[in-house]
Amino acid sequence: MVQKNYNYLADYVDRLQSMGRYTFAWSELAESLPYSDLAIEKSLNRLVRKGRLVVVQRGFYIIVPPEYSAQGIMPPLLFIDDLMSFLQKPYYVGLMSAAAIHGAAHQQPQEFFVIIPKPSKRPINKRNVRINFLVKNELPTRGIQDRKTDTGKVRVSGPELTAYDLYYYMERLGGLVRCIAVLEELSESFDPQIFVSLVRENPVLAPWQRLGYTLEHLLDKREAADVIFRQIQMQRIYRIPLNPARAKSGYSAQNRWNIIENFSLEDEL
Repeated sequence: MVQKNYNYLADYVDRLQSMGRYTFAWSELAESLPYSDLAIEKSLNRLVRKGRLVVVQRGFYIIVPPEYSAQGIMPPLLFIDDLMSFLQKPYYVGLMSAAAIHGAAHQQPQEFFVIIPKPSKRPINKRNVRINFLVKNELPTRGIQDRKTDTGKVRVSGPELTAYDLYYYMERLGGLVRCIAVLEELSESFDPQIFVSLVRENPVLAPWQRLGYTLEHLLDKREAADVIFRQIQMQRIYRIPLNPARAKSGYSAQNRWNIIENFSLEDEL
């Protein structure tokens, strides 16, 4: 009987894949298969051991197609939308992962970054894939794009929101130098006017100050910098260091962003 269950489940998985589906939930199996929970669980465990399925979250399974059998799992981009729907959690793919989608990462990032509203969620580590969840109090409604994938769709921060988030999470990403390297390529895709609504929805000023200063003084992107400054100039702009990881005394802050200039690209070359 157990072998029969296993064959039935393998056939079920094959049918899902033939319809272009690569994920499913335990609740779906329980409703669709005429077998006991114990029999289904044993069959699932067999397919997991064989590398046909991967459990990335309790009750949520990923089908591993032949082209990804060597890796043992599909790239997160291909299943993250289904996973977040299963978790009933709004999200968008951000930071280095979004930059890579926009063609602005020097190499494919080893970590996959997903932005979610509070509460926080622990990272997922499966088959050399790490999904990091970073939180905001609220997710913005602007600056997020729906992108098609081979398995459906995914929500991704546009170039402008990605740029802001690079500075919002700068210390988490490895510091200023890494952010600037990605921003230099990302800025080629900017629509400066999108920053108007983004500043309103993302009110934390320090990332805007550092981003605006970088665009104006380090990357010569004055148009985008001007749009950002017009949105923040009526607020109280506190003096902050460009690089929070370095000393801030002894440096000039004679710029409209009130940025302490404790960093220069020439020093990093």
